[in-house]
Amino acid sequence: MSQVKFDVWQVACFGYVHFFKHPIIFLRLAWKSYVLTIAGSFLVTALQTILKRQGYELTVLSQALQLFVGVVAVSYFGLAFYRYYLLGWTSETQRVRLRIRRREFLYINFMLLSMVPWGLIGLLYNFAPEFGLDMANKKLWTAITYALNTFMALALVRIVYISPAIAVDMSQPVVQGWKLAEGAWLRLCGVWFLTYAPYMFLNAYVYEVMTSFVDPLISSLLSTAMFFVAHGISLLAMSRAFQLRVGQTSPVAG
Repeated sequence: MSQVKFDVWQVACFGYVHFFKHPIIFLRLAWKSYVLTIAGSFLVTALQTILKRQGYELTVLSQALQLFVGVVAVSYFGLAFYRYYLLGWTSETQRVRLRIRRREFLYINFMLLSMVPWGLIGLLYNFAPEFGLDMANKKLWTAITYALNTFMALALVRIVYISPAIAVDMSQPVVQGWKLAEGAWLRLCGVWFLTYAPYMFLNAYVYEVMTSFVDPLISSLLSTAMFFVAHGISLLAMSRAFQLRVGQTSPVAG
């Protein structure tokens, strides 16, 4: 299997250009995952409210459930996008089936394992007072959280090719995905930054500014939609990088 180097800027730009040229395809592939994310969030919040009225404080459990639902929803979205770009727009790839078979099971579990560091960050944030850490300075904690998130994301870039390898049913997706990323860490970090940086800045604006004069529900819906857009662009760019890395041609035009 050949490992062709790719141009970071061209790959990242491809993600943006292709996304905005085919918005209808994005909507068709994303809407089920988006609805699943919102519905799951509402259900977990309702459950937390009910339990709180009964005298139970299960903040960590509710956040774990939120993370689980989000990962499952994003996994279906990721699978759909990878298969669309790498296999073509067919009667099979244009359907997003919310089912659990071998492919979905492997992808969801891989994504859950990838999210463990973020779960640990959440535990640190929730249990900080018990360790004597001052939570009064919200700006400091926000900066620390962003720094940790960025570090974890850059560290996990090394395994990013495992996702498309699972999506297209490679025989040994973990092994082949890991090997494909050899020597491409810096390029993958560049693609990740160029595709997610706008979302990170805009999302900070939504929560820091818009929540002061817009209903929190609207801000949450908008923030989730922004994430799906950024994630879709990133998936397209990573699909392009994966396709170039293995020296294949995508059946999807420009």
